[in-house]
Amino acid sequence: MTKKPKKKKVGRPTKYDPIYAEKLIEFFDIDPVEYKDITITYKDGSTKDISQEEAAPIPFLTDFCKTIGITEDTIVNWTKKYPEFLGAYKRAKKLQVQFIMTNALRMNFSAVFSIFTLKNIARWQDSDEGNWRDKQDIEHSGSVNWTELVKSASNSTDKKTD
Repeated sequence: MTKKPKKKKVGRPTKYDPIYAEKLIEFFDIDPVEYKDITITYKDGSTKDISQEEAAPIPFLTDFCKTIGITEDTIVNWTKKYPEFLGAYKRAKKLQVQFIMTNALRMNFSAVFSIFTLKNIARWQDSDEGNWRDKQDIEHSGSVNWTELVKSASNSTDKKTD
């Protein structure tokens, strides 16, 4: 009886390390606001030091990928192959949504920016009586007699030019 030769693995070995699941969550689990110390100078020359709140930079998956030297396609592949990484990925997406919502509610982001970003990142959609989507399908019935419509329009134009 002959033994079958072992199949050689094709392609580059994976860069996956289980520590990346933890690092992904750490990357997205950041404080959504930062405080900057600024000095206000009044017309009379007096000054006042205050701390001003600003939105921290939004964590994006692309930025995480850059930190570990991979592409977003690799992340998607890891979510399919490694269940612990899929869990971390889902948690990171929730943290990102929470980050944006916190800054939106604190008015650190404009409403338009917040809505647009959450629609793209979190797949938010507008409500239409329980149908959650932006697009509306409108069905028209009946018919239009284009010949009569054109004649009618040209007759009304002729009357205005008289």
